[in-house]
Amino acid sequence: MCIITELKAGDEKALKSLFDEYQHAVYYYVFDKTKSVYCSKEVVQLSFIKLWKYRHNLKENVDISYQLFRIVRTTMIDELRKIQSNYCIENLSHSQTQTEELEETISYNDTRKKLERLIGLMPPLRQRVFYLSRINNYSHKEIAQMLSISPKTVENHISLALKFIRPFFTLILLLSTI
Repeated sequence: MCIITELKAGDEKALKSLFDEYQHAVYYYVFDKTKSVYCSKEVVQLSFIKLWKYRHNLKENVDISYQLFRIVRTTMIDELRKIQSNYCIENLSHSQTQTEELEETISYNDTRKKLERLIGLMPPLRQRVFYLSRINNYSHKEIAQMLSISPKTVENHISLALKFIRPFFTLILLLSTI
């Protein structure tokens, strides 16, 4: 009985025999084309699964190796397309993430520059108090000691700075979202 007839009859031993005979040839054929161990192993597995699944379509008058390698070739092409598609999707996703991060950085830097311009319009001592408090995170007590002023004066400068910045900054943020 020929191997194709045995396969069509559902003989798993025939499939195992075919696998043992051709697995290395299939692997090296795919590896020669792709230079990928992963792809080669995947195509070997998928090709024999397809051979078994579609065994009823095998032609008894056509050599089994020819039919097997037709399956291998189409499986390899499908696998390469799948890998390329996944690569493109990953790159697109990565590129989109990078673009979003860049937009956030640009927006942050733009907002920061606008804030610095507003701070620059305040009196020098108020600027220094504001920077020490809001940018460098010093406490009112620490700022008072550094600048030799009272904590109440520090509090007053922060309050006046915020009152000065808030209306302009709110307007800037509203305009940037339009």
